[in-house]
This record gives sequence, C-alpha cells and structure tokens, in this order.
Amino acid sequence: MRGSTLTAAVDALDPELDDERIVDLTTNWLYANPLLYTLTYTLVFLRQASVPGIAEILDRDGRGPTVRSPHVRNVATMSCFGIWFRHGYRSARGQQAIDRVNAVHARFPINQDQYRYVLATQIFEPERLLTLVGAQPLTATENQARFVFWRNLGQRLGIGGIPATFDGFRAWMIDYERENCRYTFAAGRIATALRGEWVHNHLPAPLRPLGRSTLDALVDPDLGVSLGISPPHVAVRWFVHSAVRGYLRLLTEYTPSARRYTTGFGPARAAVSP
Repeated sequence: MRGSTLTAAVDALDPELDDERIVDLTTNWLYANPLLYTLTYTLVFLRQASVPGIAEILDRDGRGPTVRSPHVRNVATMSCFGIWFRHGYRSARGQQAIDRVNAVHARFPINQDQYRYVLATQIFEPERLLTLVGAQPLTATENQARFVFWRNLGQRLGIGGIPATFDGFRAWMIDYERENCRYTFAAGRIATALRGEWVHNHLPAPLRPLGRSTLDALVDPDLGVSLGISPPHVAVRWFVHSAVRGYLRLLTEYTPSARRYTTGFGPARAAVSP
C-alpha cells in the first residue's frame, strides 16, 4: 500500500494496545530508510551528549567507545533497536536485547534522571526534527504509540518514574534540558566523533564535500551551543532542510515493498556500551 494508505491504516489502530504493531509499520515500512534512521539516531545521540553527566559517562576522558570507535558502538545499539522495532519488546528476542543492555548499563553510574532523559529523546526528538525542517508532523496516533512503546520498554529496562502521559513526559524533558544542558569538553569530543562517523560511514558520496555541515544543519541553535557546533551557512541549511522535507513528502506516495530497517545495519558486531 502507498505511504498515505499506510498512515491511514496506522491511525485506525489503538496506540495503547497496538504500540508494537504501529512502531513496526512506521519504522520498518513507512519510514524504512537506513540513511534517514541513522541520521535521526545520530541527532538523538547528540542531544543526549548535551547533558554533562551523560557526556562524562560516554566520553571517559576521550577513552570511551563513543569517541574512539563510534561506528562500532552505534551499530551495536541500532541493532538492538532493530530487534525491538521488528520483533517487539515483549518477544523472546526483544527480552534478550533488554537483558544485554541492562547488563552493560549496570557497570556505569547512570542515575534515574539520566535514564529518563535518554528515553525521552527517543520519543520526542523525531518530532522536534520535523518541526525544525518544517515537515508535516507525525499523527497523534504515531506520537502516542511511540510514547507507549518506549514507556513500556523503558520500564523493562528498569527506568522508574516515567511520567504517565505524552505531554507530561515532554514537559519533564524540557525542564530537564533547561536545568542541565550546557557545553563541556566531553560533549565537544563526542560531537566531533559522531559527526565524523556520519560523514565517513553514512553520507552519500555526492554530499561528502559538504561534510559535517549536512548534519549540523539539523542541529537546532540551542543544542549547537551545548555541543560547540557553529551553524552552517544559511544556503546549506536551506538545502538540507528542503531535501529532508521533500523526501518525507514523497513518502506519502511511495509504496514500500518489504521491511528494510534491520537490513541497513546487520547483526551487532560488539556489545552495547554507553
């Protein structure tokens, strides 16, 4: 079915009861472009690094895998996401991925507020990106299903105190960012590593001359300050925003032929690590 028909089918489902099905249909079918998802994932990761406590755990004075081997680290994490998106968090494979992530996270001093913030970015950053580029927002059903999916998965990951509603969690996230996000040397190193990984491993060859500016054009000004990223030239920003907006518009007419998300990343090649 066409993208617009698929969206209508998603909106006919119950986001509370069908959250896994909706996330499967949207992530693995409707928006199933590995490049687009990698771009979104990288922006989510950059957002998390703007919190000093999280950045310190990831950076470890420049010795963390996020800085030294960002591609290996990213593939491992995205492969876990691929399992959850395709098979669901309730499945046996989903539970195995949860156990693996919990075992790794147990080795680090991550507090509950930091866990909640990382979870919040997974829910709300895609909508914030759509707003930044002026694209059509996700439907209410898609937004609520994403919230329910990540809330339930977060609880299985041992995250407590997750606000009970979509609006409540978003308000909590905004307050947390206002109180915590700021530039640190660790955040700057992480931003440099992730932007370099994007250019060298994912950016299509015709766009490589633009380098990191293609990603920087999708970093909002406040986040850029927290990461030490200067805004790119206005022409680059216009081009990137227009390209993303145009591609998303084409998805309404596009007919997906098969699930494609996990094929873009393959099996995890390393243990997930903060």
